Amino acid sequence: MPDPADLIEQCEINLWQIVYKMHRAGVRYEVVHGIFQEMIKALEIQGYCEDWLLKYMPPDKGG
Repeated sequence: MPDPADLIEQCEINLWQIVYKMHRAGVRYEVVHGIFQEMIKALEIQGYCEDWLLKYMPPDKGG
């Protein structure tokens, strides 16, 4: 069974590749942010809630 730390690291790399490709394709920030949040929710459900997830969450817009 893979080491959870290795899975989290690979997931981080994959997430950033997806975000980068969407950004280069001209996808709006709000759309990318929404997709990113849904991916994080899926990871949390599977037990991959780690501190690194929080540092990549963009600050809330508005108040």
